[in-house]
Amino acid sequence: MEDKHLEKVLNEVPIISITKDTNNISKEVENMNVRKSETLKSLDELNLSARIKGYLKGHFGSIDEIVRQGRIVAFQQELGVQLNEEAKWRSELPPALKGAGFIRPATDFIMTFHINAIYRIRFREWENCFVTSIEQLSNKQYEDFRALSDEYVEDVKHSLQERLTDREYKLVFLRFGLDGNKARTFGAIADYFGITTERVRQIDIKALRKLRHPSAKLPAIFDAPSDIEKHAENLCVELEELYESPVFKQINAIEWELERMRKAPFRYACKYLKAGALDNTEIGELDLTVRTYNCLRRAGINTIGDIINFPKEDWSNIKYLGRTSLNEVVEKMYFVGYKDFNISPAI
Repeated sequence: MEDKHLEKVLNEVPIISITKDTNNISKEVENMNVRKSETLKSLDELNLSARIKGYLKGHFGSIDEIVRQGRIVAFQQELGVQLNEEAKWRSELPPALKGAGFIRPATDFIMTFHINAIYRIRFREWENCFVTSIEQLSNKQYEDFRALSDEYVEDVKHSLQERLTDREYKLVFLRFGLDGNKARTFGAIADYFGITTERVRQIDIKALRKLRHPSAKLPAIFDAPSDIEKHAENLCVELEELYESPVFKQINAIEWELERMRKAPFRYACKYLKAGALDNTEIGELDLTVRTYNCLRRAGINTIGDIINFPKEDWSNIKYLGRTSLNEVVEKMYFVGYKDFNISPAI
């Protein structure tokens, strides 16, 4: 019942497609319109009450920091974030800065932040190379910020759609705010779809597992720094030299032949694999249930080759892996070409 309701609501989720309007002012031109924080010499230039001016001077170390805090609050207010109403400066400072030309619209940042968040999770990179929050920006970075183009955002969306099921994509769509709104929490998504938070979490885990797979290529988000680009060029030259080596060509030919045999759906495939050419495909590609997947990982089974070589007598000893999960493993292996695989003696 829960899944049927989810499918019904998913079909109603608006998937926003950004249209390209050549008459719009470019992001490059928009960025030049924001006033630099360094041009504000005194708070007297802003339309602020004397009480708020005194408060700001007493609580922040410099005018530059006052401008930065005002920009952060303005961004949050535009997204509808609930703020502390008792802090009167939060309601007075942002409009004063906006009136003086110091504020950029949240739309200049929000989609880029959300795309960065996807990439940060994709690459398990938690440092500042992927900016996901307005608080990470200095005033200069705020003023110079270059948003991702509409074309790039569309490319990312299409790449996600190609790698995820419709259900997974629509949940990622809401979680990361790909409609240009603020990102939704698991709880908010669960309430919206009328399902449990745990169900949302399960779908999310499955989607992110797919995005983290080495085969999940997403559009490049950065231009490489010159030193990294040079290093990459040198590595490519080394690879090209190795490709010309007779030994490499021989190894490559043998591996290619074994790969061809591995994919052939006949009984001898496992024999070739047992000879040493292990299938290194990650078990995430088998589309297992979360429970089965986690049980296998805890048992040190990470690839299809690990499944094939796992001792039959030990399958029944894997914690929390019951008969249903064991049958699931056999079924999934059958569908990816291993027709003779079985673990019946262990069941």
